[in-house]
Amino acid sequence: MSLIKKKYIFNKQHNKIAVQILVDTFKQNDEILENYALIQLMDEKQG
Repeated sequence: MSLIKKKYIFNKQHNKIAVQILVDTFKQNDEILENYALIQLMDEKQG
């Protein structure tokens, strides 16, 4: 498992309001989640 490099975005009060990650990292995580959801759906249909 690899670590995700992230950059926090802060507002004027120094509160974290967002996180930036690389687009490639986002796409990889998105694909992993979609595949996991598909497997869960397939398992549900079979069982």
